Amino acid sequence: MRIVNLQAGIGGLSIGVMQALTEQGDEGELLLLTERDITARKVLKANLTSLQVKESPRLIKNAFFPDHDILLADLQAPSQAISHELLYEFLNVLKSKRPLFFILTNSRPVMKEKPLKEKNGEHQMDPLFKALRKMGYKLAHENLNASDYGIPQRRNNLFVVGALDSQPLLPEPKLERPCLHTILDSSVSDEENISQSFSTQVLSQYDPKELYGKTIRDKRGGKNMLHSWQLGLRGEVPIESQKLLEQLVLESRHEKWRDKKCFTRKENVPLTLKEISTFSKLKGPALSDSIKLLVKQGYLSQNSLGYAIASGSFSFPIAHILDPLGIAPAFLSKTGERFGIIDKDLIRHLTNDEVKRLFGFQEDFILNPELSKKQIFKLFGNSAVVPVARKVTAKLIFG
Repeated sequence: MRIVNLQAGIGGLSIGVMQALTEQGDEGELLLLTERDITARKVLKANLTSLQVKESPRLIKNAFFPDHDILLADLQAPSQAISHELLYEFLNVLKSKRPLFFILTNSRPVMKEKPLKEKNGEHQMDPLFKALRKMGYKLAHENLNASDYGIPQRRNNLFVVGALDSQPLLPEPKLERPCLHTILDSSVSDEENISQSFSTQVLSQYDPKELYGKTIRDKRGGKNMLHSWQLGLRGEVPIESQKLLEQLVLESRHEKWRDKKCFTRKENVPLTLKEISTFSKLKGPALSDSIKLLVKQGYLSQNSLGYAIASGSFSFPIAHILDPLGIAPAFLSKTGERFGIIDKDLIRHLTNDEVKRLFGFQEDFILNPELSKKQIFKLFGNSAVVPVARKVTAKLIFG
């Protein structure tokens, strides 16, 4: 079968499709890949040296655009709505070439039981589905989680599949889920380690098992959250002041403060000393002294509206400590580089090989040597997961 992939990323969807065809004895042929990101195109060209890799399908005149049997569109956009421009290109190719099958995937699970957006009672994806059905395609769509298909990552992706001649189906999830330790390296170079002082501060106060699955983030509460003041990252904080900060995290996100101060988004609202005193157990000079110290240490910031938690989600070397006996959260373009692994007496980043395995890529997949760690993690964060793409293809084409 002949294949074209629009917005191919680093090829995760294409690789999965080719694997599914090979397993069924079909010699799949990749004819063309398009990708707008120049860094991703370099990786594609390093791994698929004989193929055409173009920036956009619009750069190819229709007369020269190859006929094909399967159209892929890997629209791993950072927003929850699929890019209108990319969809236009996808629909234009479908209309002009009419392949037998298509697979469209997106990095966010936009199909939910309740629509993200409603207009005249329509789901935000209904216009796309109507356009596809008008072309004669029968459809199936679902959010698929990578952890249900043999990958220790809790990553949801929307898959929309279509066929001209039959009603398509999507694969059933697996019952067995692998643990993260199955993709971890046994020996890792020191360059993967984060700041030793940060590791020491964290590991000196907690047993590693207590840290597994924890998120280090100051502006959110919850049982799986660790805050910088609990770790003493900016200086030790008395227990009563820690309790005050915990109260402030929860209270400052309350709807009544957003309404009072005209904040439209759900975020931490700065509160005055008087407003804080309405819920704090500390009162009078004890409260004001505590707040002054927390501002001086950097745990609180102050502006014309009052006091607010100072640190956000990107304020620490590591934002999430992975559990080797569990499943990783979704590895996204902005979060993957902030995953941490406890390795002996240090905390480290995931290695490039571990990230490959976390997306089901083969060990010999080439990553250009000039790429930085941040670039590599961003590329994978925007990639389809290979085993999910393989299962989707097998079910779509072979039933």
